[in-house]
Amino acid sequence: MAMDTSNKSLTSLLEKMVAADTDYRFMAMNDLINELQVNTLRLDLQSEKRVVGLILRLLRDPSGEVQSLAVKSLGPLATKVKEQQIITIVKDLVGTMEKGGEGQLRSICSIGLKTVVNALPNATDMVVVQSAVREAISPLLHMVMSHQDDNVRVEACEVLAEIINHFGNLLTSYHLDLLDCMITCLGCPQTTLRKRAIQALGYLSWIIPQKYFSSLVSFLLFRLQMSPFLTSKPMEKFDDHLSKLITENTLFQRPHLLEQLKQVPSVDVMKTLLQCFNVVSRQLQRSPHCIASVLRLLISIAYSSNTNNPEQDDIVELVIQVLETIIRRCPRAISPSLPELINLLCERLQYDPNYDYGLVEDGDDQMGVNNNDVDFDDDNADVDDDDDDEDGEYSDDEDVSWKVRRAAARALEAIILVFTEMTANFYISIAPLLIKQFNEREESVRLSIFSCLSALLRQTRLTSTIHLNNTITNGSVAVNQQSSPRSCESTLFVSESTLEELKLQLQDPNSAQSRLLSLLPTLYRGIEKQTSQSISNKIKSQNANRVLSVYRHTAFMLNRDIALALPGQLGAYLNNILMMIKISSDDPNTNHTAKMEMINVLVLLLSTHPASYFESKLDLLVQLTVQSINNSFYRVALEGLDLLQILCTNLKSLGGEKYAQVLFTPLFNQLKATDRDLELKEKAITVTSPLQLDLSKFLPGSSHELGTFLSKNDRNLRMITLRCLYTILLKYPNSLDNNCIMNILNLMPKLLITEHDLQTTQLALHLTSLFLESPNPLASQVFQIVIQEPFLECLIHLAHSPLLRGQALDGMLRLMRAFGHLKKTDANGRQQLTLFLSRLLAPIENNNNNTLFGHNSAISSSNNINNTTSPNRTSGVHRDALPSLAQCIAALLAELPMTSPNSPSLSSPHSDSFLSSVNNVVDQLLISVKDPSTSPTQLYLNLLILGELGRKVDLSSRTDLRDLLISCLSSTNNSPYHYQQPTPSNTSTGLSHSTISSNGLMVSEEVKPAAALSLGRLVVGKPEILLPPLIESISQAVKQHMQLTNTSGSLTSSNSGGSGSKNNTSQHQLYYLIQALREVLVNLAGLDPNQSLKHHLDSMWSLLLACSGLSEEGTRNLVSECLGRLTLVDPPQLVSRLRQQLNSPEASSSVLMRSTLVTAVKFILIVTDLDAGTMTKYTGRMRYDLPDVTYFMVPSQETPISSSPLTNDIELALRAGNPPALIDFLGRLADPELSVRRAALVALNTVAHHRPGLVRPLLNIPIQLSGSSQTSTLLDLLCAETVIRKELIREVEMGPFKHHEDDGLDLRKCAFECMSTLLETCLDKLAIPNFLESLIDGLRDHTDIKLLSYQILQRISIIKPMEISAKMEILAVPLKAVLLSKPKDDWVKQEMEKMQELNRSALGLIVSLRNIDDIDKNRHYVELLRIINADSNLKNIYMQILSTENYSTKNNLSTISTTPTATMTTGGFGRNNSSSCSLTGSGDIGGGYIGNFSSTRS
Repeated sequence: MAMDTSNKSLTSLLEKMVAADTDYRFMAMNDLINELQVNTLRLDLQSEKRVVGLILRLLRDPSGEVQSLAVKSLGPLATKVKEQQIITIVKDLVGTMEKGGEGQLRSICSIGLKTVVNALPNATDMVVVQSAVREAISPLLHMVMSHQDDNVRVEACEVLAEIINHFGNLLTSYHLDLLDCMITCLGCPQTTLRKRAIQALGYLSWIIPQKYFSSLVSFLLFRLQMSPFLTSKPMEKFDDHLSKLITENTLFQRPHLLEQLKQVPSVDVMKTLLQCFNVVSRQLQRSPHCIASVLRLLISIAYSSNTNNPEQDDIVELVIQVLETIIRRCPRAISPSLPELINLLCERLQYDPNYDYGLVEDGDDQMGVNNNDVDFDDDNADVDDDDDDEDGEYSDDEDVSWKVRRAAARALEAIILVFTEMTANFYISIAPLLIKQFNEREESVRLSIFSCLSALLRQTRLTSTIHLNNTITNGSVAVNQQSSPRSCESTLFVSESTLEELKLQLQDPNSAQSRLLSLLPTLYRGIEKQTSQSISNKIKSQNANRVLSVYRHTAFMLNRDIALALPGQLGAYLNNILMMIKISSDDPNTNHTAKMEMINVLVLLLSTHPASYFESKLDLLVQLTVQSINNSFYRVALEGLDLLQILCTNLKSLGGEKYAQVLFTPLFNQLKATDRDLELKEKAITVTSPLQLDLSKFLPGSSHELGTFLSKNDRNLRMITLRCLYTILLKYPNSLDNNCIMNILNLMPKLLITEHDLQTTQLALHLTSLFLESPNPLASQVFQIVIQEPFLECLIHLAHSPLLRGQALDGMLRLMRAFGHLKKTDANGRQQLTLFLSRLLAPIENNNNNTLFGHNSAISSSNNINNTTSPNRTSGVHRDALPSLAQCIAALLAELPMTSPNSPSLSSPHSDSFLSSVNNVVDQLLISVKDPSTSPTQLYLNLLILGELGRKVDLSSRTDLRDLLISCLSSTNNSPYHYQQPTPSNTSTGLSHSTISSNGLMVSEEVKPAAALSLGRLVVGKPEILLPPLIESISQAVKQHMQLTNTSGSLTSSNSGGSGSKNNTSQHQLYYLIQALREVLVNLAGLDPNQSLKHHLDSMWSLLLACSGLSEEGTRNLVSECLGRLTLVDPPQLVSRLRQQLNSPEASSSVLMRSTLVTAVKFILIVTDLDAGTMTKYTGRMRYDLPDVTYFMVPSQETPISSSPLTNDIELALRAGNPPALIDFLGRLADPELSVRRAALVALNTVAHHRPGLVRPLLNIPIQLSGSSQTSTLLDLLCAETVIRKELIREVEMGPFKHHEDDGLDLRKCAFECMSTLLETCLDKLAIPNFLESLIDGLRDHTDIKLLSYQILQRISIIKPMEISAKMEILAVPLKAVLLSKPKDDWVKQEMEKMQELNRSALGLIVSLRNIDDIDKNRHYVELLRIINADSNLKNIYMQILSTENYSTKNNLSTISTTPTATMTTGGFGRNNSSSCSLTGSGDIGGGYIGNFSSTRS
C-alpha cells in the first residue's frame, strides 16, 4: 500500500514537471527535492530514467528559478539512483559544457556537475563514484587543454579542481595527465584560468606520487630562474640545464611543456608561478633535496628589488609569502639559511622608498636602535604630506611597498614562533628593529609589527605547563584570540616556581629575559607614543577614531605580554601603564573587550608586584576600579570586581583603609540592582569580605538566617554557609547568640558530619572545634551538646571510618585536641575523656575484659565498616581505619599532664586513675603490648598510639618504651621479655598470624611496620636524646647483616640454608630500622630548630652509604629516600658528597650503589616539592609542632608566600659546579648497566616534572661519555633508550613452549613517560622531529609503549601540528597496521581487550589529526579515513571519540568562560596554593575552603 502511494506521488510530480505552467514546474521540482531529502521515494529502474531525463530537461527550462531547483536536485538525486543513471547525468552535463553554446546553460551545467561531485562522497558504493568520475575526467581535460572558449576552459578547470579535491586518490592513472594540464594552464594569458590551475595544483600536491611532485617543483624552479627581475643573468648554459631537466622528468618531453620552459615569464606569469609555489610549498617537505635551491632562488629574487617599481614590490611580497610558508612547513630544513633569511626580512621590513624616516627626536638613540623612534608631531606629518603633494610623478595611492613590509613582518613572526630555541638571539637581531618600526605609517603593517613583537614576548615566558586552550591555534599563537572574554585567565597565572626561575634567568646576561629587560626603556617609549593622542595624526582611515582605538589597544596589550615575560620587573613603568589605561578608559571609542583586557593586565600587575609599588598610585587605582565596577556592561563590571578583590587584599598594607567605604558603595549598588546578572552579584558578595567594614549591626540577624540554610538540600549552599559561619565566629564572636549557636549545633549530627560527604564534614568539624575553643561559658555549653548521644555517635562513627583521611582527618584531630583541652568531668567526677576513649575503642575491646586498652579483642576481618550504635555494642573496624583512629586517640591523650601526683592502681584500669597522666597511659599500653593474649589488631593499634603520643609529647625518659619498640624489630636473644606461647584464639584475626622472634617477644609481620613507625615518631619527640640509640641500633644491624652476608658466602652448599634464613632475618630487621629513621627524617629534615640531625649527620650518612649497595631492593629504596631527605639538612655539603660518592671507585664497582645514589636525587626533588608550602611558612619549627592542617593551608592574602630558602639552597646545590652537579646524576643515562639507566630516567622525569627550570639548560649541553671520547646530550641519550635492544631480549622455555622476555621493556616505558613530561614542561628545548621519530618507532613496540606513544602524539598534534603533517607518510604505516589488524581465533579475553584499546588509541590520534590545516588533502590521512569507513566497528568508535571530543571542547570553553578569577591571584579566595600533599591522600574539590581557617582564635 505504501509503495502504491509512493508511485502515485511520483507520477503526479512527473506530470507537473512537464506542465506548461512555470509555477507547476517550480512546485513539482521543490516537492521532488523534499521527497529526495527525506528519502520517501522508492525509485525503480524505469522511474529513475524518467526522473533523470526530466531533470536534465529542466536544466534547459526558460525559467531561471526552475533551472536553479533542477541544479539543486542533482545532489540528493546522485545518492539515490544507480550507477548507469549517474553516468548519464555526468555525460549530459559534460557534453553540454563541451559544446559551449549559450553562456547561461553552460554555467548551469558546470554548477550541476560540481553539485554531483560534491554529493558523490556520500555515496556508499565507491565503484559508482569511480565510474562517474572517470567518465568526466577525459572530456574535462580535453576542454581545458584545447577548447576555444576561455570561459569553458575556466569552468572545466574549476570542476577538475573539485574532482581532484574529493577523489584525487582514486585517479592514479590520470595523475600525470592532470599535472600536465594544470602546468600548461599556468602559462595561459587568462588570469582566472591560472588561478583555477593553482588551486588544482594545490590539491594535486597532496596526492601525486613523489616523482611527479618533484617534477612540479623542478618546473616551477626552472621557470623562476628565468625571471627578468634577477640582477644576474637569467641562466648560464641554458640548454644544458634544460636537457638535464627533460632527462630527469619525462613529463617535460611533451612539446607544449617544452615550449613553455623556453619562454621568459612575464610579470603576470611570475606572479602566478610564485602564487603556485606558495600553495605547493606546503608539501615541500616531500622533496627535501629541493629546499636549499628553492631558498637560494627566492632570496636572490627578493634582493633584486631595489627600485621604486610597484610590479617588483608585488613580486617581492609573493616571494616573502612563499618563504613564510616554507618556514612554517619545513623549519628544520631551512635552519642553515636562517641568518640570511633574517637579514633579508629585516631589510625588507625597512623598505619604504617613498617616505623619509630621518626626522628623529633628540636623545632617542639607545640600546642599539638605529635612527630610533620618530616623533609623531603635527609639523612632521605636514612636511611629509607636502612632499608627497609636490611630487607630481608619484602618490601614496600608487605606493604598494607596504605589502613588502607587511609580508616581512609576518615572516619574521613565523621564524619567532618556529625557532623557539633562538628566542634570546632574536632580541639582538629582530627586537630592536621591531621597536624602531613602531613609527610605521601604514596601519596594517604596524599591526603586523605589534603581532610579531607580541609573539616574541610570548616565547620569552617561563611557564611550567602549556595552556593548550588559549595559546595554541593550529600550531601558532594568535594575537588577542581568546575563546571567550574571560578565557585569558588561565594564562595570567604566574606560579612561584616561575618567579624563582626568572630570577636565575636574569642573572644570565645572555638569556632572553635579560635582553628583554635591557630593551624595556626603548620599548616603553615606543608603546607610550602608540597609545598617546598624537598618533591620531598618522591615521588616514575614514574611521579614524575606531582605528585609533584599535591601534592604541593593540599596542597596550604588549604590556600584558611583557608582564608575563618579566613578572614583577615592571615597577619603573607602572605609572606609564596606569596612564595608558586611564587614557583608553576615558576614550568613548574603546570597546568593552579592550576594557576587560586592560583590567586583566592591571590584575596581573597587582598579583606579581609588591604592594609597595602601588602606594603612590592608590588614588588612580581606586578610580579605575570604581569606574570599571560601574560600567554598564556586566562583563566589564565582573572584571572590575576581580580587580577590587586583589586590591582589597593589599589595601591595608598600602594604608588605604579610608577607601573602604568608597569601594563598598559601587559594590552595594551592584547588590541592590535588580537588573544585574546573577554571576555579578555572587562575585560582589565574594569580594565584600576583605573590606574592613563595621558589620556589628548586620551580623546578628543574618546569622539566624544563615543557620536555617544548613537544613537545605543544596549541598553547595550548606558548605558556603558553614564557611561563612566560621568566619563570623572567628572575627565577630559576639555576633552569635546562644539560640543561634544551639540551632547550628543541633543540625550538625547526621546532617553534616557523615563519611558520605567529607568535604562538608571537615567544614562542620572545624566550626565545632572553634566553638569548643571559645572562652567559657560558650565552650561549656557546646561541650554539653557534643557529648550527647546523637552528636557523639556521629563523631565515633566517623572516627572508625577508613575514609577519614586528609582534610577531614585534620578537622577531627582539631576537635579531639579541643575536647581534651577542656578536661571536663561528669557528675560522678569521672573525666569525660574516658567516655570518648571507651567509645573509640569499643569495637576493638573484648566486652569480657575490664581493661580499657583490652587484649582479647574480636575484630572482624571483614572489609566492611560496622556502625557503632551504642557504647555496649561490639563490632568490627576496618584495618585501614586504625591509623586515623590512633591519631584521634593520641590527640585526646596528649592533652593529659605528663605525670600525676598519685600512683595509679593498675588493678583497676577502668577507673580514671590511669588517665590522670600520659605516663600512666603509656604504662597501660605497654602492659597490653607485652601481653601474649593481646590480638594483633589491638597490638597494631596500641603501637600506633604510642608512636603518636611520642611525636606529640616528650617520652624520652621512658627507656622501657624505646627498648620495647626496638625489641619488636630485633632478632637478638637479649630481650628482657620472656617467651610466651601464643593462645589459639589469636590465630584468626584481621591481621596475619603472629610469629615468635628469637627474643621471646611475640610479634606479627604486619605489626612490625607499626612498631617501626612508632619508633621513628618516638624519636621525633626528643631527637637529641633518642636519635643516638636509634643510630646505634642501625649500626649494629648493619654490622650483623654484613657478617652474616660474608659468612653465608663462605659456607658450603650443605649448610648454607640456615645461614640464609638468618641473613633474611637480619635484612628485615635492618629494613624496619631504616624505616624508623625515614620517619624521623620525614618529620625533622629541614624543620629541626635544634639541629639534632646535624649533630649526627656524619654517622647517619655513613650508615646509609653502607646500606646503598645491599641486594634487597626495598631496603635500597628506603636508603635512597633517606639520603634524599637527609640532604635537606645541609644541601650544599651533602649534594657535593653525594656527587663525589657517585664518582668514587666504590660506586664504579657497584651497580646497586650507583642506582641507589641516582635515585636519591629523585627523592630530593620530590620531597622539596611536596614540602615547599610547609617549609616556607614554618621554617625553624619541627613538623610535630605544626598544626595538622598545614598541607592544605592557603597562604593568607595579606602575606603571600614566596619560595622557601631551603628549596633555593637545594636548587643552588644542584646547579653548582661546572658542569652542574645535577648533570652527573642525569648523565648516568649513558651507564652500561640497565638498572642505573632506569634510575637516571626516573630522576630526569622527576626533575622535569617538579623543577623544569633545573633541567632546561642541561638538555642540550654536551656530555662526555664514560670510556669514550664521544659526547652526547641528555635528549639524545633519552631518545636512544626508546630503541628496542635485541641483546636485552632473552628466550625462556616454558615446558614445550618458548617465550621471549624483554628486559628493556620497563626501561623504554620510563623513557616514553619522560618524553611526555618534557613535552609539557620543556617544549622550547626539544627537537620535535627527533621526538617524532622515536614515537613513531614506539608504535611498533609493546602494547604499553604503543599506548604511551599515541597519547604523546595526540599532544604534539595540538602543539606542533605542522611537524606531524610532515611525518604523515611514515606515521600512517603503523596506524594502518593497527586498524587492519584482526583478532586470532585462539586469543583470550585479555588479548582482545588490548587490541580494542589499541584501536581506540589509534582512532583518538586520527581524530586529533583532523584539526591540522589541510590535513583532509593528505592522501595518507584520507586513506586512514577510508579504512575506518569500511569497518563499521571502527567507524562507531571513531564517531564516539569525535562526539566526546566535541563535547569536551564545548565544556572546556564553557568552564573557561566562568572560571573564577581567584585562580589568578596569589593566595586567592578558595584556592589551594600549597604544593604539599598528605601521604594518606589529599582533599578533593572544595577542600581549599578550609585553607583560610585558623587553628586558634585570632
